[in-house]
Amino acid sequence: MDDGITLEQKISHKLLTGKNVSDEERQVFKGLTSFYSELEAQLALLDQASFTPQDIKDFKNYTSYAFNYTALLTNELTIYKAYRLVVNESVSGSNDSITESHYLTNPDLELVKKLGKYNRGNTCDTTVLYTAESIDTALKEIRPMVGKRVTVGVWRPKGKQTFTCYPIIHNENAVAANDDIAIGSRSIKILEQLYDPLFVEFINHYLKLLPNEYSKPVKHHLEYIISAIFSERIFLSDNGHPDFTFDCILYPSVGNNLKTRNIVFKPGVIDDDFVLDKVIEFIVSESFYDRPSAHNGNPEHISIANVTNYRETHYISDDGKIRWTNYIQIPKI
Repeated sequence: MDDGITLEQKISHKLLTGKNVSDEERQVFKGLTSFYSELEAQLALLDQASFTPQDIKDFKNYTSYAFNYTALLTNELTIYKAYRLVVNESVSGSNDSITESHYLTNPDLELVKKLGKYNRGNTCDTTVLYTAESIDTALKEIRPMVGKRVTVGVWRPKGKQTFTCYPIIHNENAVAANDDIAIGSRSIKILEQLYDPLFVEFINHYLKLLPNEYSKPVKHHLEYIISAIFSERIFLSDNGHPDFTFDCILYPSVGNNLKTRNIVFKPGVIDDDFVLDKVIEFIVSESFYDRPSAHNGNPEHISIANVTNYRETHYISDDGKIRWTNYIQIPKI
């Protein structure tokens, strides 16, 4: 390696730009393809929950080594609304109503560092805002217990509605479950015809492994390390090209069996380009989180839980204070 560029990266650049690649270089690159295939098999056997602090440090270093090549995919995503759901008690320490909007945006960085938890789209050193396409999807992700008061922030773009996102679209199960992901995956397949088959084989292994990290069920926060590190890298990427300065990452909802998508935003995007348009509150009285969602085209329709004390408000002051209106009776499912 010299100038921070590996031999494999040099070869990949040649393959992408149509330059001559020697037989020896092709053999080196084939080895890289085999490496990712073997890495995928080994990761499936790894017990990350048992990691010691030294294991975590070593694994983070290994992850940076294994993914020293960042494949930058870009998609222009149109967003009309995004839904951020919190269980009141988990963010404010109380089951009472939330009256301050900061609970509905990304957590304070100091709090994230104090908690020391990895998540699907952030490490212990970064803060992001997790949103869903609908309230049902958010409920399936969070699964609030019966009796808990829940608050949903409805975020709406201020002006522009199109944002540059990194799409996670290569998981086979997600392609089968989600039409939008399937369309995105097919578009990548068309682009593959433009490149050397050796590069296509490599990138398919690479892009199969990473989406698996974003779409796998987890039981311990350390199982998020790879997707967390990769997300951090995507949001910090700045190669001088505006098309690859990412506003968000789009990935399938594990809680909703990959049928819908989640959007994770870097905080500056929310601050600059979105407004908290509405806040919704309710208490979960019965839950049916394993049922298929049936929002009938309305992302705010709740079809997988019975709720009481439902109310919503548009009254959010410039200093972030939420003023609640009267309760609305919601029919039982």
